[in-house]
Amino acid sequence: MKMSYRISALLCGVTFLAICLGFTMKQNNKVIHADITDYTKDLIRVTQLFPSTASEINKRVAYIKNRAQQEIDAIIAIPGEKRTFENTARALDTINTIFGSHAHAIFVLKEVHPSNEIREASLKASQEINTISIELFAQNVELYNAFKEYVEGNARTESLTQEQRYYLNEAMDDFEKSGLHLPEATRNTIKKLLKELSDLSLEFQQLPLRVSS
Repeated sequence: MKMSYRISALLCGVTFLAICLGFTMKQNNKVIHADITDYTKDLIRVTQLFPSTASEINKRVAYIKNRAQQEIDAIIAIPGEKRTFENTARALDTINTIFGSHAHAIFVLKEVHPSNEIREASLKASQEINTISIELFAQNVELYNAFKEYVEGNARTESLTQEQRYYLNEAMDDFEKSGLHLPEATRNTIKKLLKELSDLSLEFQQLPLRVSS
């Protein structure tokens, strides 16, 4: 049962990572070409996604935290009149994908790695990553305001595809479902509850491993 659970978790993790890598395979005269999008240039080898030591896990967390902070700060700093789909919407989607790819490479280790040291390190890192995600993405009111400024401003006259406009609507929906349009006191309560829910979720995910060990 223990092995079956870990194998299933590994397959789910690898499947997600393969999707995040963004490979588009094309068959042409029996030659397969891989089109790799810009945001996966640092993720070419799947094996490189998975840290192999506790130290590497900690370095990976520091890397994605710093990179996400830099990219999001850059999005927020753009003047309203200069906002475009590329420098606001696509930039956010790109850093979100990079962050998620690295994060899930760490998440899966706590379920399937044979080393207890690595599992414990990845569990601790997962808690930190979830907190970072809440602070930088889910509950970042400055990011929400920047995105909203673009949607209600330049996006209205910019030449966008139907898919791009769909993305903008979905992203705004997600922001508002997270309560970012609500008063500060309410947002603080939501942020606290999200962090508590995140910790409880991680604890629940570990129950099958504890029971079977």
